[in-house]
Amino acid sequence: MGDFDTFAWPKESFDAVTMLDMLEHTTDPLSSLKRAYELLKPGGVVYVVVPNQRCLLTVILDKWIQLGAPMRGYFLERLYVSPHEYYFCPRTLRTFLEKAGFEVADVRTGNVYLGRYRLPVWMRIPMEIVLQTGTLLGMGAKVLALGRKG
Repeated sequence: MGDFDTFAWPKESFDAVTMLDMLEHTTDPLSSLKRAYELLKPGGVVYVVVPNQRCLLTVILDKWIQLGAPMRGYFLERLYVSPHEYYFCPRTLRTFLEKAGFEVADVRTGNVYLGRYRLPVWMRIPMEIVLQTGTLLGMGAKVLALGRKG
């Protein structure tokens, strides 16, 4: 079959393309966004969701790691995972979308669901508080973006 960047779909054959937690795994995110642009019909939209490297939780944990605090290795392994080729924040995702030719309709941050992780209560409750606070401050754990092909 092939992957997204190489499969032979006809140009301008889609009204919408979604890239949910995949762009950070590509070796060339700009190329993938340009491919989405060429596959979209005029007026079509791309919806992208990526982890936010500038979320409140990451900012706090980065400081924790830099200070050499306890469990720094545990957090380091979870913040920077080998399947991620790129790390985004709202500004960088907006820039990538614009460079690919999209009109950026919206970029915002959102939260993640911690229920899928096996975390002890003593860790989960403070993380939930930080994640919710981050969302209120515009520093949520995910970047959600909507781009439109003109």
